[in-house]
Amino acid sequence: MQTTFFGAPAATNGFRDSSFTKNKHLPLHRWVPWVAGFSAEFVEDALRTYLPPGISNAWVLDPFAGVGTTLVESYLSGLNVVGFEINPYAALATSIKLKAMKISVPDLSRQIGMLERFMEKAEGGGLK
Repeated sequence: MQTTFFGAPAATNGFRDSSFTKNKHLPLHRWVPWVAGFSAEFVEDALRTYLPPGISNAWVLDPFAGVGTTLVESYLSGLNVVGFEINPYAALATSIKLKAMKISVPDLSRQIGMLERFMEKAEGGGLK
């Protein structure tokens, strides 16, 4: 059975389950558990079904982005994305998920080091 980039089984026909529940098992999408929203599988199926093969320079608009499943999967498919979300927590989660796909390992290591130094300083009472 063929799998997708983040480990979900690829559809052989039709649409897979649209509920967010299956995202809890996918590495990037499980970062933020969410009650509502589409599954990564459903978004992949919709893109495959409704966009012509080889389309370039297309945009995906998600006016209710939630925690970004549609935006992330569309971005992974090589599409341009734009989304809107009124919930600041969900908007932050979406932003972080999209940025996570662009960060290099050395940059990530540097950022983790900065966080560790900040926490050491905070725990030692150095931050007021």
